[in-house]
Amino acid sequence: MDFTFNDYASFKLDNDEIIKMIESKNDVAIRFKHVYDVLEYVYNLRVNNEEIEPSLLEIFEFGFDYLFDQVEQINNLITEYYGSINELNKHAKTVNLLLYVEDYLNEAPENHKQEYQELLDRIYDHIKKGEDAPMELFGILNDLNYKSFGDDFQSSLEIFSIIAYELDLLDDDDEYIVG
Repeated sequence: MDFTFNDYASFKLDNDEIIKMIESKNDVAIRFKHVYDVLEYVYNLRVNNEEIEPSLLEIFEFGFDYLFDQVEQINNLITEYYGSINELNKHAKTVNLLLYVEDYLNEAPENHKQEYQELLDRIYDHIKKGEDAPMELFGILNDLNYKSFGDDFQSSLEIFSIIAYELDLLDDDDEYIVG
C-alpha cells in the first residue's frame, strides 16, 4: 500500500499546477475538490502514522485512480487544444461537460454507450473549432442521464461529496458537487 501513497505524492508534485487549481477551487478543478480533500485526509493519516480503516484505503485507491485519470485528461486537453491552463479555464463549462460525459460514458449501460459517445464527439467538434459547447448539449446530457440511469445513479463526484461530508471535510462555503 505504501507504493500507492508514494505514487500519490509523486503525482501531486508532477501535477503541481493542476493541484493548485483544485486547492483554489478553480472553475475546471472545482469538480475534483471533494475527491482531493478525501485523498488528502487519508494521505495525511498515513503521513502521521495513524491507523487507516481498510474501507478508507479502498476509497483512497479508487479516488486516486479517478483523479489520476481526470488530471491526465486535463493535461491532454491542454496539450492538444488549449495550450495553457488559463486558456482551458476560459472554456471551463465545455471542459467540465466533456469530463462529465466521459464519466457517464464509463458507467452507462451498454445500450446507451453509443449515445454518450455521439455526444462526446459533438463536444470535441466544438473544442477543435475553439468554440464552447452550446447549452443544448447540457440538456441532452441531462436527458440521456435520466434515460440511462433514472434518479438512482450517483456519480463518483457525488459519492466523494458524501464521503467528504461524513469525514467532516466540507468547508462552510462548500456545497455538494453534483455531477
